[in-house]
Amino acid sequence: AALLALPMVPVPFGALGWIWTALQVLATYGAVLIAFRALLRRAGRASWLAGALVTAPVLWLNPVSDGVRFGQVNAFLILACLADLALRRPPWRRGLLIGLSIAVKLTPGVFLVHLLWSRRWRDAVTVALATAGATIAAFFVLPGATITFWTGALSDPTRLGPNSGTSNQSLRGVLLRLGPDGTAGTAVWLLCVVVVGVIGFTLARRADAIGDQVAAAGACGLMAVLLSPVAWIHHFAWLLIAMGALVGDGRSTRRLVYGAVAMAWFLCRLPWWGVTWLSEGRTEWFGRLLQNADLIGALVVLAMLWDVVRRERVRAVDAPGVAVPAAT
Repeated sequence: AALLALPMVPVPFGALGWIWTALQVLATYGAVLIAFRALLRRAGRASWLAGALVTAPVLWLNPVSDGVRFGQVNAFLILACLADLALRRPPWRRGLLIGLSIAVKLTPGVFLVHLLWSRRWRDAVTVALATAGATIAAFFVLPGATITFWTGALSDPTRLGPNSGTSNQSLRGVLLRLGPDGTAGTAVWLLCVVVVGVIGFTLARRADAIGDQVAAAGACGLMAVLLSPVAWIHHFAWLLIAMGALVGDGRSTRRLVYGAVAMAWFLCRLPWWGVTWLSEGRTEWFGRLLQNADLIGALVVLAMLWDVVRRERVRAVDAPGVAVPAAT
């Protein structure tokens, strides 16, 4: 990440802000074109314009807009991992972009877990080699910074700020706010990680088996925010992939409702509404629900995505001659 940032140093900060924002918008647009491709195909030659129309509300999603406002790298990682997994014939060896993304930020490592869980050994090896190669290259250029990160900074979660704050909407963040504390809290968190992880990676494997790589990537994106010890609100931008998988080609009323629920949920700034609710001394249990709404929403999206993939698998079994969604 530091090496990729070096070319930005000579650029005036004000200009860089505009450039980076424009690039984030373009990266989000690219991710929308892939995640919502089944729906956008219905627009024919106007699919590029339709993609722009879908991108507009996506940019207003609370996690996405926060990522743009904070100048984050999430939009690029989402596009890279989604393209690597979901494009049918990428002009690079599959797994390369995921590996480079892991070298930039560790959370895309969930895609490597998915590839291993799905027994896609060749792609998993490519991811591992790309990650290792990029990391070793960074060591030779910046040995001191590399050693500092891997031997100290990585194991110090406090460097990111208070982990129990509202902005941390991961399973661990919510448990830190609600308890229990200490060893018991750690045990509960690890149990939740195992349960949710098994569900999420099983979902990704089943989506992969029917050729729905967008759904597989969406499930991995959910794992990136649910299982990570720290998942700030802007990290939940991964959910845009799951939203595209939920909507599908737009011909199913059920799936449109699922997509609308997910979109409406994350257009709202529910965690901050919860903070306001609690500060005003109103009903605590409802305020806590709002405060932790992004985690709850991600679990709801996971359940809806499970239902979508389950129905697709049933359809594939009942009508083997009917094509299932495939990577393109």
